[in-house]
Amino acid sequence: MTKVFLVINIFLIGGFTFSQVGIVDTVGWTTYDFPPFHARRTIVNDFRFGTHITWLADFPPYRDVRYNFFNCNTGRWLGEAGVFLVRTGLPSLHIIPTGEAVVGAHGTDGNSPLRPMVAKDVAPGSGLFPEVSEGPEGFTCPLITVTQNGWIHFAIIDYPDGEDIYYTKIRQWPNWEEPILLAEGVGPFHNITSSLVSNNLIVLWTTALPPGMIDSVAYRISTNGGDTWGPITYIPFPPAFSPGSETFPSFYSIYGFFDRTENFHIVASLYPVIRDTMRFIPAEIWHYCPNNNPAWSKIRRAEPETLAGEIDEVFATRPSIGQNPTTQTLIATWEEFIGSNPEPINNQLRSGIWVSASDDNGRTWTTPRVITDTTATISFRFPCIAEKIDHYAWITYLADSIAGSEMPKTRNPILVHRVPIDWIVGLSEKELKARSLSSSLLISPNPFHKLTTIRLPHTAHCPRLEIYNSQGRLIKSFCPQAKNVIVWNGEDERGKKVPIGIYILKLEGRGIKEREKVIFLW
Repeated sequence: MTKVFLVINIFLIGGFTFSQVGIVDTVGWTTYDFPPFHARRTIVNDFRFGTHITWLADFPPYRDVRYNFFNCNTGRWLGEAGVFLVRTGLPSLHIIPTGEAVVGAHGTDGNSPLRPMVAKDVAPGSGLFPEVSEGPEGFTCPLITVTQNGWIHFAIIDYPDGEDIYYTKIRQWPNWEEPILLAEGVGPFHNITSSLVSNNLIVLWTTALPPGMIDSVAYRISTNGGDTWGPITYIPFPPAFSPGSETFPSFYSIYGFFDRTENFHIVASLYPVIRDTMRFIPAEIWHYCPNNNPAWSKIRRAEPETLAGEIDEVFATRPSIGQNPTTQTLIATWEEFIGSNPEPINNQLRSGIWVSASDDNGRTWTTPRVITDTTATISFRFPCIAEKIDHYAWITYLADSIAGSEMPKTRNPILVHRVPIDWIVGLSEKELKARSLSSSLLISPNPFHKLTTIRLPHTAHCPRLEIYNSQGRLIKSFCPQAKNVIVWNGEDERGKKVPIGIYILKLEGRGIKEREKVIFLW
């Protein structure tokens, strides 16, 4: 198992100082702080090359989509790069199987109607998007995903009515297929996601129920890359807010995810409706997996002890979810207002970013932990977690220097926060340090692309480290002398690169015997 230290860092952003756990990078800037309708995929972690991120940069009179990339081999960010050459909004992101980023948005050149569009990078992480394909007129709000066959898929909304949800795809670049109607009378939120290992797709959306303040969730699944779709399926409500004769739960924000074993997951925020009246407080974050029994599990109930300011939406919302493919640990993140931390300019409450973990496919969740400083004079908003997690959870969010979406506009940083998963599961600093001194191998990164560092325990005397493939054949051995760090470049004893796959590390020495798995990706 990969292990990391708990690190509390002090950060200076825009003249404000605050403390957070892990590593925080400023990757770009924006003045746009109006709440997007819910979490959508804006960050992708590719173990082969690095981490992609996109966001909306609004510096009047211009509004465009920006992109940045963290190279996992150099350990550096590329720098801000523009994606489209026209006014655009509502970006979302994925990668094609060869590693290039594709960014979806809706936009217009000012002379044509608003329409969906997509841009493709020329190489993994280059930040060059010369190829842009424009979608059909009369549609907007394109959310994007990519299946393993390389097809690019979109869930779109009819424009300007915004009442029906459609599906379309690019099977062969740059040609869009005719949109297919998936559901009528939807809203206000929708999402699309694809499997990490197959061509399965799911589109989900909220839809209003009588008496008009209750939103349920429905979905349709395709198992063949969107060529055909299953029937509309409604998800049952979770037992949120201890429903009674006058209290009903309603969905607010939804996010879907396929794990490595093809289990489908939803994380959602809910609010109570009492006598036909919507209440922003309390709010609850729930997890759904149809393979679990029960299918729903509660992650968080957010109900402040004090309320020193105002809010204009649900108290805890915009959840998203990812998974470590080695340990199968699920990590959920969301934003939540801080009842004791109002913005003095407008009395709007500031917000923080929270996380929780599950090691049993979402049946139970660890005690939620806040990863941002709850006393900071910054409001942290709009999180999204990369669906593939290594020993860090990669989370992007906005740091709003003035809480709320009111004028005046401020120049706000876009952050990427790497949070140690050992800390998320609830280990203290003392426990983390004790774990790092235990007799376990420390492998980082894992999975890896070019190089991985293997730290041997200090208790290993006269050690011998052997690497075996999945068939049990010895491919590489090390006999380190007077050092406990080994760097493996994915080569065997003959200096040839090994195939992609899982390898077993066996460490033996006087008084010690250890086994660990490492995943090699070209």
